[in-house]
Amino acid sequence: MSLSSDIPLEIVYEPEGGVTPGPRKYFFGLNILIPYYTSYLNFIRKMQSRYGDVVFFKAGNENIFLVNDPGFIEHILITNPDNYLRGTGFTRLRMLLGDGLLSTDGAIQKKHRAMIQPSFHRSSIGGYVKLINDTVEKEISKWNSKIDLQNNSVDLFLIIICRLLFGNALPGELIPTVKFFDSLTYDYKALVSIGMPKLARKLPFTWARNFSRSVENLDKIIYSVIEERMCTDKGCNDILSLLLSARDENGEVLSDKEIRDELVTILFAAYDTSARTLTWALILLSQNPSVLENLRSSVEEESSSFTEMVISEALRLYPPAHSITRITDKEDRYKNHFIPARSSIIISPYLIQRNERYFDRPLKFIPERWDSVNKPVNRFTYLPFGAGKRSCMGEVFARMQVNSALRYICNDYNFTIHGKIKESSSLTLKPSGKVTINLNARRT
Repeated sequence: MSLSSDIPLEIVYEPEGGVTPGPRKYFFGLNILIPYYTSYLNFIRKMQSRYGDVVFFKAGNENIFLVNDPGFIEHILITNPDNYLRGTGFTRLRMLLGDGLLSTDGAIQKKHRAMIQPSFHRSSIGGYVKLINDTVEKEISKWNSKIDLQNNSVDLFLIIICRLLFGNALPGELIPTVKFFDSLTYDYKALVSIGMPKLARKLPFTWARNFSRSVENLDKIIYSVIEERMCTDKGCNDILSLLLSARDENGEVLSDKEIRDELVTILFAAYDTSARTLTWALILLSQNPSVLENLRSSVEEESSSFTEMVISEALRLYPPAHSITRITDKEDRYKNHFIPARSSIIISPYLIQRNERYFDRPLKFIPERWDSVNKPVNRFTYLPFGAGKRSCMGEVFARMQVNSALRYICNDYNFTIHGKIKESSSLTLKPSGKVTINLNARRT
């Protein structure tokens, strides 16, 4: 029998009378472990299709619940969030991010979010519009007629976020260093999968040594910029200055280490999400020429509403954060499901946003579903930026960047993307391999 063959339904009777369906283990659980780690999206898609919106399975000794029921999601993210802590993938990100907002919980997370969130209010980031638009026009105008869309999108948004973070103090070596981490995506996925990540960095493998050296180099660059800014104190209008001036309720400032961790967290979260969203949006537009023409018409009318619908629909079909993970601190119960303490929870925006019960023709690219009349009403069926107290603070900023780039490209260029596009579910959801786009200036 194949390790990935169809497996029969088994009702898993858990402690305290909970009942949750899930797959039966055999071959020492390899029938679950292998597809879970090697073809993750296909695996969770099959689990939901076969067993429903709440599925229980074991990967090794780990109890895992795949949750795609909107009510259960609300319970996890809104009703009882203090019992559902960051998943192990987030905590292992500390190797790179330190104790930033993405990798912490509890008092540290609450304190930092309260201090940093004002920097991401719509009123604050509105002042960055000109910088974003000017950078988009300057950088995209340099693109050749045939490019790797993923690579160029990463370059574009790295430049934007670095200028927003550091202003004119942007070190020339910072972007190449960050891009090196982007090239390590698959190795880093292996690294964070190891149970003792600090030890993993010391393993005698090239990727482990490269990772450690790159973190050290990144730290050297970031701390140098922080020190220089503290000495000059020129009152720059960038996020570094906002972090340096932030105060908590007791009037305390962030330490150099805390500022470093938040800068690195914002840097990696911002460029990656925006680059993946722009890439998927352009792929979808190339496959749907009538939608592209509607977008161009809206740009000519100086309206951004349809572009926002296109972005929302691209995020529905291809959310960069394809999974939201949590770990239960204490045992919990939701309806007839009992969740033991230290269980892993997977909420998949990728799955729930493609569910035909919540979206008409869910696999079709239909931006119009996001107009004010047709917009889906259940907030827990659309989660590209999460929900609750750990939701992404940078949603408005990310949309602003992608909106600017999308409008500029579609208005100024004709473009084609050829070849079959396959999904890759590494740290974020992106196309597998290169995405070659041919660009030609439009005659208007």
